[in-house]
Amino acid sequence: MKRIRPFVLLAILMLISPLPSSHASSPLRYHTYMVAVIEAFVEDIRLVDISPMGPHESSRERSPRSGEGMGKVQKISLKIVKVEKIELNRTGSLIHQGDSLEVTNQYLDQKPPFAPGETIRVRVRLVLPEERYDRQDPRKQWWFFPQSEPEGILPPRLPFTGMEIVR
Repeated sequence: MKRIRPFVLLAILMLISPLPSSHASSPLRYHTYMVAVIEAFVEDIRLVDISPMGPHESSRERSPRSGEGMGKVQKISLKIVKVEKIELNRTGSLIHQGDSLEVTNQYLDQKPPFAPGETIRVRVRLVLPEERYDRQDPRKQWWFFPQSEPEGILPPRLPFTGMEIVR
């Protein structure tokens, strides 16, 4: 019997093994539902574990070892002091002074130029990986959205550019 070469065996295994679903790690396209320039008080900055499971999987369907794929993101809690301008609103509702936002920063290699207790002026956007906005969808996120960043399909790579520390 001929001996199977390692790369042939690997190719066969790759063909018969299930491929990871693309929605398990991140959606391919985010849709923007609101863009606003706000002045906000920074309440908290913390790291949060995120699950690699897809949007339609329940916790019962995850394997006991699924925690190994957990990632981290930075969550920045803001309290709106003033809404300076709403550039886009496809949500049917508005944001107001006194509302709280939780901004997600996926790039932990970049540290915010502000600290809790400071007030910042920043442009933010509300995104969701669905074509229709659903205010109850837990996947909706606020991102910092500098004027220089293209809308694109991924979170802005330089989220902290263009913001101003007010006090």
